[in-house]
Amino acid sequence: MSAVVQDALRIARIERLKNEFNQIQDYWSKKAKEKGILTEKDLAHYLKK
Repeated sequence: MSAVVQDALRIARIERLKNEFNQIQDYWSKKAKEKGILTEKDLAHYLKK
């Protein structure tokens, strides 16, 4: 493959992974907020249960 195509594929992969990461982060952020976990201190308290 040409370098141009390889660069385009690499950039597309990076963007796809960034979007996937953000979606996963949003999902777990919503789950934490539902449980009242807003800070790391809240998380530590929750995990001690």
